[in-house]
Amino acid sequence: MADNPFILPMAAEAYVKPTTTTDIDKTIWTRYKTGTIKKLELSLKELKGRYGEDLMGTGEDVQAYETPRPSKNWRVDKDTLSEPLDSQRVIVMLKIGISKVAIGTVGKGENERSTTELSYTPKQAGVWLQEQIDLIDGLEKGTGAGEWFHEIAKTEAYPKSTPNLEGVKVATWEYNEEIDGYEAVDATPDEEEA
Repeated sequence: MADNPFILPMAAEAYVKPTTTTDIDKTIWTRYKTGTIKKLELSLKELKGRYGEDLMGTGEDVQAYETPRPSKNWRVDKDTLSEPLDSQRVIVMLKIGISKVAIGTVGKGENERSTTELSYTPKQAGVWLQEQIDLIDGLEKGTGAGEWFHEIAKTEAYPKSTPNLEGVKVATWEYNEEIDGYEAVDATPDEEEA
């Protein structure tokens, strides 16, 4: 290695050792709360990239693609895509993990139903995204809204793979409240049950 001309002394100085994650960082609550906030912050940044810092679509800092790419939590309403930026509408959504969750209601009376998408002006969408960031950042695990968020996060975190326990014929995933995560458990039926 010492003879490798591509290893420069400054590379060793610039290397930043990755920090190790703590057990609290591995909990479903922390991972999904942090991940959701990061996606919302990125979505807000992308919204400002398309419509400018003022979100009006008229400033010099506007960098709109002709064919807009959808963001994690918003997309341009295709019905307004051909209009000038300052007249376009944006569809917002909230994703926890990969699932969209209900964020509002549409209709009245018997026709009222929940919806996972709402249409806003870019400025309104920016306000909505910031409010979601603030709301989720302020969630506490034991509160009503916190428990609602945590239940969705637990559903999203359920492992897709089949657990493999040595010496066990049938294993399944079980939620462990102490570690706020899933662990493999023996699900082999008793001989009496079989």
